[in-house]
Amino acid sequence: LMTPPISWLIIGQFLKINQLEVEMRRVTTFDPLTGLFNRHAFMERAVYAFDLAAREGFDISVLLVDLDHFKSINDKFGHASGDRVLTIFGSLITPIIRKSDVVGRLGGEEFAFLLPNASEEQAWKFSERLHEAVNQTVFEHDEHAIRLTMSIGIVTLPKDTAGNIEKMLSMADTAM
Repeated sequence: LMTPPISWLIIGQFLKINQLEVEMRRVTTFDPLTGLFNRHAFMERAVYAFDLAAREGFDISVLLVDLDHFKSINDKFGHASGDRVLTIFGSLITPIIRKSDVVGRLGGEEFAFLLPNASEEQAWKFSERLHEAVNQTVFEHDEHAIRLTMSIGIVTLPKDTAGNIEKMLSMADTAM
C-alpha cells in the first residue's frame, strides 16, 4: 500500500536532480548574455576540432572578433545597454553559422569563431556575412541609435598542418 507513493516521491526527487544537472551543465557551458559557448566550453570544443582536423586532414579557420569601442557604449549608455548589445550580437550570429562551427564569448567584447573545414576564402566570406549582419542592425537606447563596428582577425590552418587553438587565437589577434 505504501510502495506506490514512496516510489513516486523517489522518482520525483530523481527528476528534480536531473533537472538541476541539466541546468548546471547549461550554466557552466553557455554565456548568459549571448547564449554562445563561454571561454572554457569554446576551448574544450576547439581542442577536439583541431584533433579532428589533424586526423581527417581538412582546413580549419579561426576568427577573433572584437566589438570596437564597447567600453564607450557602457560608459555612455550604461552597462544594461552594453549587455543588450551583447545579447543582440549573440542572436545575430546563430543564423549565419553552420552546425559544425564553434562560437564562444572569450570575455568582455571578444568572441572567437572556429570554422572546421573552411578555407581562407570561406572564412573571409563568413566574416563578410558577419559584418553585413552587424552593419544592418541598429542597437537602440532611449532615443539614441547605437551603431556597432568590429575588428576581425582571420587565420586559416591548411590541411595537414599541426596547430592548436591558443596559437591560432594569438595569430588571429595579431591579424586583427
